[in-house]
Parts: sequence; C-alpha cells; structure tokens
Amino acid sequence: MMRSLLLKSTVLATVLAGLGVAAGLAERPATFDLRVVQLPGSLSRDNLEAHLDYLHELGFNSLWVQTHQISDNPFDPAPVLNEASRVLAAWCARKNVRLIVSLNPAIVGADRYAISDAELVVAIRRFAKRIRRDAGVTDLVLSFETAAPELTELRDVLAYGRDVGPAHADLAARVRRRLPKKIRLWFHPARPYTTPSLQAVAALPLSIGLVWHGPAAVSPQVKAADADRLAAIVGSRAILLRDRFPANQAGNRMPLSNNLGPLRGRDPELVSRIAGHVSVAMEDWGASRLTLITVADWLRSPRTYEAKPSWERAMRTLAGDDAEALKALRTQALEWGGPLGGRNHHTALTDNPAETSRVFRDPALVSRWRWTLTRYPERMRGLQGLADRVFRDELLEMMARRLAIARAIPPVREILTRQSAGRNDLGGLIAEVNHLRDRVTRPTVRIALERFLHAAGVLDLLGSAESPPAKRN
Repeated sequence: MMRSLLLKSTVLATVLAGLGVAAGLAERPATFDLRVVQLPGSLSRDNLEAHLDYLHELGFNSLWVQTHQISDNPFDPAPVLNEASRVLAAWCARKNVRLIVSLNPAIVGADRYAISDAELVVAIRRFAKRIRRDAGVTDLVLSFETAAPELTELRDVLAYGRDVGPAHADLAARVRRRLPKKIRLWFHPARPYTTPSLQAVAALPLSIGLVWHGPAAVSPQVKAADADRLAAIVGSRAILLRDRFPANQAGNRMPLSNNLGPLRGRDPELVSRIAGHVSVAMEDWGASRLTLITVADWLRSPRTYEAKPSWERAMRTLAGDDAEALKALRTQALEWGGPLGGRNHHTALTDNPAETSRVFRDPALVSRWRWTLTRYPERMRGLQGLADRVFRDELLEMMARRLAIARAIPPVREILTRQSAGRNDLGGLIAEVNHLRDRVTRPTVRIALERFLHAAGVLDLLGSAESPPAKRN
C-alpha cells in the first residue's frame, strides 16, 4: 500500500513539474523580505525601546525614520546624530533589525544647493557615510515626496527643463555612483508620477530600488496588477510599497480621531511583486497598535489574511479578559475604523479643532456631536479596563479631546446665536465655557479645546488663554 502511494505521488509530482506547477508553487514567496514600520514624530520618548520591542514581537523586521528625526545638521561638513538615533541604532543592532533612513533634501536644508550641483552629491555621501558608521544604516532613501512639481533654480532648468522627474532621477544616479557599496539606495520620486518621471526611473541602474505609494497618494486598494503596470515601465527593480496606513496625517493639526480599522484592500499577490511594505504609523504610536496588529498579520501570511477576523483578534488582544472593555473597543473601532476614503475613516485634514468650528453651519453635525457628548463618558469608563495600557492611554487621550469640544459646542453655539441677534446677555455662557476650560487637566486636551474656541471666534470673549495645567497622575 505504502509503495503504491509513493509511486502515485511520484507520478503526480512528475506531471505537475512537467506542467510547471511544482516550480511555480516553489517560487511563490510566503511573506515579504522587508516588513517595515515608519516611526513618525520625535524619537526622544521615554518608551522608545519598549515600543520597538512591541513592533519586533509583532514580526516587523525593519524601521523607517526621516533624516530630521536623527540629525539637525545632515548637510554640515561634520554631521552629528542625536542621542535618540544612537538608542535606536543600538536597539536595531541587538535585534538584527534593518534601519532605513529617508533623506528628503526639500526639508533638511538642501536649499543651499541646486539639484545639478556636484556639492549636493558630496554632502549626501558624507551624511550616508556617517549614518553607516555611527548607526549601522544599510538603506538610504533619496526622497522627493514633498518636492515642488517644477524646477525653479535657473541652473537646473537649463540642465533638465522644468519637470522635476529627470532632475531627481539624475541626482539619484550620481549619488549611487558615490555612495558606499554597503548602503542600498532607494529612490522616492515626487508625486504625481509623470511620464517623464517614470521614464527617468526606468533609465536608472536596477540596483536602485523604487519607493511607491500605490495607484494613489493614499490608496484604498493596491492590486498586483498595479505593481505589474509599474514594473512594465520602470523595469524589474526592487519596489518598496510605502503604505500611508494607519497614518492620519496629523502633523501639527491636533487630530480628533485615530485610525482603528484593519488593513484592507491589499492584494495578497503583492507578495510576489514587491520587495517589502512600509506601514506609516500614526504619531500616537500606542494608538497605532490595533491597526499594526492587522498589518503584521497580513505581512506574515498575505495569502491567508482576512481583515475582519484579524481585526477581531487584535481587539481581543488589546482588551484582554475584560468583556466591557472589549465591547467598548468594538464600538469605538466601528466609529473610527472605516475603509480608507470611506465612511467612518477620518484624518486630521478634516477632523481637527479648527475644522470642527464649521459644525455650527450644519445641524446634522451638531446632532453628531451631541451623540459624542452623551455616549463617550460611559464608553470611556469601559475602555479603562483595556489590558494594553499604552494603547488604552493614547486612545482615551484622543477621546478626551473630542469630548471636551463636544461639551463646549452647546454654550458656544448659544453665544454665537445671541451675538448674531445683537444680544449682550453672554455672562452666564462665558462663565460656563470658562468652567469647562478649567476642568481640563490634560495638556493636549486643553490645546485642542483652545484651538476650537479660537476657530469659533469666541476665545477673545473668554479672557486670555492660560498655559495648560500640569497633567495629573
């Protein structure tokens, strides 16, 4: 019997091999070579190493940081790395984690150079050697993500024309020739990807990898066919998908929501098309944990990943054994966890204190904030039981910002109504709003409330804004 089964198996394998099936299955990668998290914001955090340990345990094997996070003077004759970079580099060395540094000339003082200037290449090479020596960096990204769409420097226009694509690609080629061989170079072109820009990328050496956002700057879906179309233009070079998820485009906008949804819309067959995936975290690192758990699930096994079960497992992990906390988290995740670009997906571009002042123009928005006012206190009490304290604290901080503004909306609305009617009986309402301000003890919550009051046009009525009080333990 056993001999018969072995014979049948051998025959079947031979037939499949003849059809090319066995070889195809063997060649299909199961996971990504580079599983990367981009760390936004300051690296000078007390819990830096603890957070890095958390990411490593999830399965991420690479970290992406921007040049300004690790050095204030990358283009100085003797560039210096800050203390946070040394902590990060030491941790990466211990854990055998790859450190990727993105150098964006537009935001690190390269305005002293023209793109065509040979001294710019010298400065980049000097910085690359420093980060290789002092931080063990193996990958450098030359990024033009925020570059203007046209060249303005006369020397560059004369050399390349107006389109930035050929100029940036030429700089990448010149940098590659002068870069230490132990550093891999990635090119991150400006968007939108114009035809001259992609043609310029195609002319680059294949040793230069390409950083890609997918079909849109923030892509609800990324399909294998999208990567195939890109490769048909730029050649068979390594592609790194820089996925702006779960980033909520915070910057200095003071967001009023976090992204709590699972990773969706990523074709499992991307695993055979691209070298790696970069997940751009939110500046609230702890609050990013729910989404990053689902990203890690997809990276670990893209062909078996299912968003909804992964989402549920992530919430159960964060809640622990507390049933009330899990119930509250599920509700909050529904409110803030919609698909990219869809309903219940929020970014700081629209969900911030200044934009919230527009609430008074739309009765439907006033009703939504009334719902926040009535539902959040109980839900926040339930979330206190979350097992993951880091996630819990940052989530509650964000919800506290939203609740503080929700409490202020009714009296502020009444103040504006009375003002428009020419009434002067505002004293009681002003006292009510000032009482709400005095109740706020968390600095970021106080700042969010003050920004809302300023945008609504009532801050001058309330008296000078004081410095936020010290945060209570």
